[in-house]
Amino acid sequence: MKITWSPEAQQEYWENIQYLVDEFSVEVAQEFIHTVEQYIQTISKNPKAFQKTGFKNIRSVPIVPKISLYYREHKNEIELLRFFNNLQHPNQRNFK
Repeated sequence: MKITWSPEAQQEYWENIQYLVDEFSVEVAQEFIHTVEQYIQTISKNPKAFQKTGFKNIRSVPIVPKISLYYREHKNEIELLRFFNNLQHPNQRNFK
């Protein structure tokens, strides 16, 4: 299934990588990238593999304890919506 990234998902993904490089190490950032790639591969093969949310057609998967990936399934496409920091207030989870 085709994977697309929302602008928010792209921005948050790179912000998380930069944070991990700055605060931890390149190796930790590489682990995050690898984990994201594995989850995206799983999502592309089985979009319903992860938890439903209270938002219509949106599912989430915890990438690491503090970051969850939110995505939406369309007919022939998966849209990655957000890499949401779970320490933020849940009301900040807005999806376009």
